[in-house]
Amino acid sequence: MTPMDIYKRAWEEIQPHLIGWIVFYTVFTAITFATCGLGGLLMPNVMRELRDTRLEGRGPSIGRLFDMQRAANDLVNYLIWYGAIIVGSAAGGIGGTIAAVALQFQMALAADDRYAPMDNAKLSMKHVGAHLGDHVIFMVISSAMAMFAVMLCLLPLPLIGPIMGMATWLWYEQSREELERMAAEGGIKQLSVS
Repeated sequence: MTPMDIYKRAWEEIQPHLIGWIVFYTVFTAITFATCGLGGLLMPNVMRELRDTRLEGRGPSIGRLFDMQRAANDLVNYLIWYGAIIVGSAAGGIGGTIAAVALQFQMALAADDRYAPMDNAKLSMKHVGAHLGDHVIFMVISSAMAMFAVMLCLLPLPLIGPIMGMATWLWYEQSREELERMAAEGGIKQLSVS
């Protein structure tokens, strides 16, 4: 599927439980803003809920946003992702964008609990290297949606956020087999099979 096809499918996945997702993402966004970005630590839980609602055919549960069973690995994954974007941005405006593209699968890999946090970063970068054009197009679409939300004082973010998250998850899910092959070829061991 092309990035546009993935976004279309993401909308189809979110639409049946749209109000639930708007509420879920409003809570996540409010926590993230109230904590000056630290709520982003919950992003792997957002991705897990996107995965689970899709598999189980149900709406989102706000309680699952606060599941801390994997908090240590989630923290390290978030610090790698967020730290790379901050350092990249400090090095020059384009650096943050490059880091965001390079680590586009970091949170989805974190949610899947298959590899250690540094291995998630390596796998995300390997996939970007193999599919750079698709990753750039995907990031352009995401950036355009985020810019639209910013222009409207972030009011559409609770609607746009779940669609962007689901699109990322669907693309990761579609790429999982290739990522597993890349991991095996690179000697990266799985922590567990989920």
